[in-house]
Amino acid sequence: MNRRTFLALLLIVIASGCSTMRTLPSKGIIGTWKGYDENSSYTLNFRADNTLTGTIENNDTMEFTARYVIDNTAKPATLDIIGVEMQDRKFDLAGIIQLKKGKLHIDSNSGETGFDIERPTEFGEKTLILERIK
Repeated sequence: MNRRTFLALLLIVIASGCSTMRTLPSKGIIGTWKGYDENSSYTLNFRADNTLTGTIENNDTMEFTARYVIDNTAKPATLDIIGVEMQDRKFDLAGIIQLKKGKLHIDSNSGETGFDIERPTEFGEKTLILERIK
């Protein structure tokens, strides 16, 4: 095997390993988390199989199930929540995520499934801070 072929194969192996790594959940977030904003309470259950269940409680109780993908190689780490169905609407979220001092910080924007969604680049006023309950 010549050097050029070896380097090409090495790049393929590295690239395929990186794409696999990006779809693995961060072990630190597996579990159930609860947080509040001025209007609602949020309960999110991140599972090791990359599924997420959630409950949002305000005047009504809304539940959803979706898939999630975390990219820990990005700074800050990114979180995509895919296929949320709630109140006759289907949408995705593109966000950033950080586990800091035992609290989960999530900032995201939502948009219609299949369309580009602008991802926040830093945590701001609408950052949801959750604490582990399980």
